[in-house]
Amino acid sequence: MIFHAGLLDVRLAAWHDFGYATPPAPYCRTIPPLGERSAEAIKAAHGAVEVIDEIVRDLHALRGQLVTEIRADQDARAARGDAMLDARDGAR
Repeated sequence: MIFHAGLLDVRLAAWHDFGYATPPAPYCRTIPPLGERSAEAIKAAHGAVEVIDEIVRDLHALRGQLVTEIRADQDARAARGDAMLDARDGAR
């Protein structure tokens, strides 16, 4: 996921043609207006969308894994609690 975040950052910078919304120095480039971006910037934007899609897929898979693990944990806790109650009731 860290790789995806770095790649997304680079592709977004390329979409902005490596310019700044507010240039920090006079020699720095500004972001070109829409309709005036380079072909490379457009390719980078499409690449950024692909990376976002990959991140969403990875997050969805992680979410599914966590939900499964949480449910299994709850089931294990319930079984342990049931066993403790059975042991207590058997001792009477």
